Amino acid sequence: MEKIDPDVVDLPGWYRPNPGLARDLAFVGFSYIGGELVARQITNYRWALSAFGTASAANLGRADTVYCLTPLHHQSGLLVSLGGAVVGGSRIALSRGLRPDRFLQEIRQYGVTVVSYTWAMLREVIDDPAFSLTGSHPVRLFIGSGMPTGLWKRVIDVFAAGACGGVLRHHRRAGGAGQRLGRQAGQRGQAPAGRRRRRTGRLRRRRTT
Repeated sequence: MEKIDPDVVDLPGWYRPNPGLARDLAFVGFSYIGGELVARQITNYRWALSAFGTASAANLGRADTVYCLTPLHHQSGLLVSLGGAVVGGSRIALSRGLRPDRFLQEIRQYGVTVVSYTWAMLREVIDDPAFSLTGSHPVRLFIGSGMPTGLWKRVIDVFAAGACGGVLRHHRRAGGAGQRLGRQAGQRGQAPAGRRRRRTGRLRRRRTT
């Protein structure tokens, strides 16, 4: 990115600088809160902020495959998994539902490097009596939100035999006005072995109107 000279780039004919679409509604998500169905509006700005933030913080690239454990219509799947994969140019593998007996088979079959979760859904996997991780695996990172501290420590311990570098957690502000990302490193606090971080431009969280 640093080598690109914006002045010599030929822009497409439809491009308009700052078209003022950041506040436009992109999606409407629904969830139950206290037994009541609540609609949550997702603007272009919020989707882009989450997508670019995920791709940058998780260092997603063309060599990655993001494994989406939630349905694609779920807000986490739409904002984090799909958004991060699109911006990072990564592949995305869609789960047919969280199945502990199928989890390891699918991450190896698809070459999954990044697993997207929400809340404590990974507990169902590592607590399954039949779950046993032997040999190597391609997973280097878990990304999502809501995982309890004790659980992410257990997840890191279970997957530490491979290249897993930790858990990347999203912390969203009320109303979706912004987000903060925190990385919980592996046992040695280092990035995954054999994978150097690419130089990327910094994400400037500035609202476009």
